[in-house]
Amino acid sequence: MIDIKTQLPKIASNFDTIKAHVVAGLKEYEVTVTLENMAAAKKMATTLNQLSEKVDETRKNTVKIVSAPIDVFGAQCKELVSLIDEKRTFLLNQIEVFNARTRKECLSLLESALKTAYHKFDVKEEFQIAKVADLAIVSNKTNSGIKPAAKGSVEARALECKRFQEKVELRLNTLEGTCYKAGLEAPLVRQNIESFLKVDDEEIYQQKLQSMIKSEIKRFGELEQKLVEKAKKEAEVKAKAEFEAQQRLQTPTTVQIESNTQPEIIIAKAPISQTAHVQPSVKPTGNQKTYVVTAVFEVTTDESEEQKLAGYLLQKFEQAHIKNMPTITIVEKGVKKAPETEQDSRSKREEGSLF
Repeated sequence: MIDIKTQLPKIASNFDTIKAHVVAGLKEYEVTVTLENMAAAKKMATTLNQLSEKVDETRKNTVKIVSAPIDVFGAQCKELVSLIDEKRTFLLNQIEVFNARTRKECLSLLESALKTAYHKFDVKEEFQIAKVADLAIVSNKTNSGIKPAAKGSVEARALECKRFQEKVELRLNTLEGTCYKAGLEAPLVRQNIESFLKVDDEEIYQQKLQSMIKSEIKRFGELEQKLVEKAKKEAEVKAKAEFEAQQRLQTPTTVQIESNTQPEIIIAKAPISQTAHVQPSVKPTGNQKTYVVTAVFEVTTDESEEQKLAGYLLQKFEQAHIKNMPTITIVEKGVKKAPETEQDSRSKREEGSLF
């Protein structure tokens, strides 16, 4: 302990005598300032100011002399405080280093315990989201590891991750059925609901899911309507094209016959009454049969060319390399006429070529 002996400062002065003298002397300054004594009043004020400064200076010098031992003692005490604080800071720095190292070791042990708990509860990697940094305190660290209470807290957090994992898996497993039940033909998949799949609040999840399902139903409805309209337009275009093609087939075709008179023959094509379709391929049987083919069509030309029509047509058959020449019967429309013999047809064929 510091041995301190103090003695209160004592200042002796003739204060009362000086005070009485000052009071008596100040009476001569009790004057009324007028224009005539203005200069004298200013001089008196200056004299009083000088006297005041002299008294104040005496006060300061006296206090300084008396305070000198106090100032010395104050400086000595501050030196002692500085020495003590220096060692205290040294110890506190070491404590902080130790605590930081211990917290780091504790965090490493906690993270290791968390991994073990994840494996124990079969928590998938995407759901391993627990935090244990807040448990990394010096009091949770022991010489052999971490305290049982800290380990229990770690396992509880890992188990919470497992429960959340099961919640998300249940959402995914019931997603398809929920979509079908709501009337959505093409069910949503995980990618569609990824933005809110892991929302912890089940009510919020269901609200977002139902909103998306309704939106998808509306979108599919609009798409289906567009497809129906597109198919309808395509069917109309196809029907129009088929109608125009049929009209072209029914329109009489004008054929120029090569002859000296250059007659004009108009062949009217009969309207098509049945729909053409592709017959399935049939393997040959090897049996040869002869079939009679009858073709009926109309030819419009000048009546002077009637006797040459059979010859024109037979010549076309020869050009097609048909060996068996057909029997051609030409009858004026609306008039019955006996069929001509094959010889007559051949003789007419030799009369000339108009095709």
